[in-house]
Amino acid sequence: MDVVGYARLMGADEKGTRATVRRLQGEVWEPEITRHRGRIVKTMGDGLLLEFSSLVDAIESSVQIQRAMIDQNRDVPDSRRVELRIGVDIGDVLVEGDDIHGDGVNVAARLEELADPGSICISGDAYRQVTGKVEIEFEDIGLQELKNIAQPIQAYRVVVGATSRPTVGETAELALPDRPSIAVLPFENMSGDSEQEYFSDGITEDIITSLSKISELFVIARHSTFAYKGKAVDIIDVSQKLGVANVLEGSVRKVGNRVRITAQLIDGKSGGHLWAERYDRKLDDIFAVQDEVTEKIVEALKVTLTIAEKERFGSVETSNMEAYDLVLRARDRYLQTTKDAFEEARTLLTRAIKLDGNYARAYSQLAQVCMTQRYHGWSQSPAEDLEYSFDLARRAVELDSGLPYAHSILASAHLWRGDLELAAAEAERAFKLEPNNADGLEGIAEVRFAMGHPAEALSLLDKAMRLNPHFPFYYLSAVGFSHLMLRNFEEAASTFERGTVRHPDFAPHHLFLAACYGHLGRHEEAVQAFSRAESMGMSMDQFSDILLARDPASGDLVMDGLRASGLVS
Repeated sequence: MDVVGYARLMGADEKGTRATVRRLQGEVWEPEITRHRGRIVKTMGDGLLLEFSSLVDAIESSVQIQRAMIDQNRDVPDSRRVELRIGVDIGDVLVEGDDIHGDGVNVAARLEELADPGSICISGDAYRQVTGKVEIEFEDIGLQELKNIAQPIQAYRVVVGATSRPTVGETAELALPDRPSIAVLPFENMSGDSEQEYFSDGITEDIITSLSKISELFVIARHSTFAYKGKAVDIIDVSQKLGVANVLEGSVRKVGNRVRITAQLIDGKSGGHLWAERYDRKLDDIFAVQDEVTEKIVEALKVTLTIAEKERFGSVETSNMEAYDLVLRARDRYLQTTKDAFEEARTLLTRAIKLDGNYARAYSQLAQVCMTQRYHGWSQSPAEDLEYSFDLARRAVELDSGLPYAHSILASAHLWRGDLELAAAEAERAFKLEPNNADGLEGIAEVRFAMGHPAEALSLLDKAMRLNPHFPFYYLSAVGFSHLMLRNFEEAASTFERGTVRHPDFAPHHLFLAACYGHLGRHEEAVQAFSRAESMGMSMDQFSDILLARDPASGDLVMDGLRASGLVS
């Protein structure tokens, strides 16, 4: 069992860190170890070697310790959190005095190194002996090559059920990731025409997407950086608030068929410039400019690209600039999240496809608009729109199998059709192509809780929220549902309450909140929440069509909560 980032914590506050670790060991770790009949073999500065006579006790003790650490860290800033990694193996050991040695110890130590902060990794041998004996979820992470271990070891991750991080982005400072990190602020529109905002925003988002495809980078999501749009910002403060080492800012001026883009890469600690460039090009060269910006950033941050990542440079989504412009306009309308704006987006994307019938992003975006209209209750023909969305998403993947967005939308279409295995496969493909995509992680989480793995979904959502500290309101749907399926009704209600504050006009959150209140016996509040959902046009027929078909288990829990308050029969 090892404390993550111990050297960093000691460097920031040696005395305080030592005191915190001693307190946690005495008040949290040792009581759980003793309760599960284990012993501390030795303490190694930032870690412990533990021995148990029972494998079940070892794993249950580890899970309880990690769950306790979630509570311990709940109100602690990320930069000061004490987080643990734990590795577990079973095998014979050689006892020498008070110490132990052997392959089991070595494997456990290496598995600990594989574990994410706050998680547990166990060996295949341990998994085979404990599966079915504990009410704990395990995730197969495949064969692992471990340092100084002759043969590959099958490993499993224990799903602890990490909670969401509602205060991410609100803390004074987030800990830096363990790889080069960057946030791209909204490029300033220098065209002298406010109507061109959609274009500068679109360029910014395209650069974020390009960077997000690079596995060695950590890239903050668009939704979080656009929280600073139109504001005078201090780059050092932004760097601290978003937890990144570098910030990119710039401007866009579009006049006729010409575009001028400036970009500056800034060190988030000193505020000094690492790289700056200005591009004056024809509009037709816009994709080449985006590639050049990405390549210069990669070079400045000394990031090594994989062969596949290098091959992605030079790809052109469309040669029809009018179609590209329509897609950017449609994206701007979609982000307004109103019924009329969605209809406008749908019209714009339909025009884009007519101009370029091979434009994969236009198909993907239109599929997303249609599906989201359906979820909001704004669709005139929900069943037809679902099939239309599915056909559009499938066509997008056929046109460009290397477009992560296309796979994400096809995953959503499969999910709404109830094809969970296919949804999982497409969501994983999307994330493999764009490993910094917070929405991609959120999409995988939705599939995981729909497949009956809510604790795993919460862990994925926690990672998504770190990439997207100012996360959009719909993340709360996945968090709330995960807690609902875990029967954490208080936590689910609290999450949906936050959702109704963030987006008061989103009818499903009011409906789900009514169900949570029903489970909690808060029947008067359930009636009020249900009435708000109905007043927004969310009927039970729509709910049944959307949720029950996609996710029967959570759908049944919602219905049970509504029945408890007499809202449905």
